[in-house]
Amino acid sequence: MSMALIPLLLTIVATSAALYLRHTEWAAASLWASRIAYSTLVLQAPLYFLHRGGYRVSPPACEWTFGLDLAIYSLTNYAHIVLFGVLFLLTFAQLRGVPRQIMCSAAVTLAVGLLVELAQGASGQHHCRMRDLVPDSVGALWGATAVWAVTAISDFRRRVRP
Repeated sequence: MSMALIPLLLTIVATSAALYLRHTEWAAASLWASRIAYSTLVLQAPLYFLHRGGYRVSPPACEWTFGLDLAIYSLTNYAHIVLFGVLFLLTFAQLRGVPRQIMCSAAVTLAVGLLVELAQGASGQHHCRMRDLVPDSVGALWGATAVWAVTAISDFRRRVRP
């Protein structure tokens, strides 16, 4: 397993525990631990590329080219779609009680995607391509769809059961 996945796995475990314990006496402590893990994950994402580049930073050389062909091609970047879908769900869980929770989660998810792309360009590690925001957006949309589906199912079950 890659060392880069450890913060993601810790965040998933901490967030799952916080959701499970949210109606118990451990709710505050588990939410605190979940938010620490989430913050570590979000900070680790751009810092990973800066670390790999030896913290030598230069102005980001990014590809700003967009087009339908490139957008369709970028949709084959399944890793971005899955990772940013998971990031959306983790962000959504952290923003419990925030007005417009889905919109805020999508905005944070895309902001992290932009930071990752800029860190790739500034560090010289990987390629800074703004078209990679397309699969990031699809991942956020996938996460939002999952949230809407679970919400609709739970609302339906609540109406059916008196």
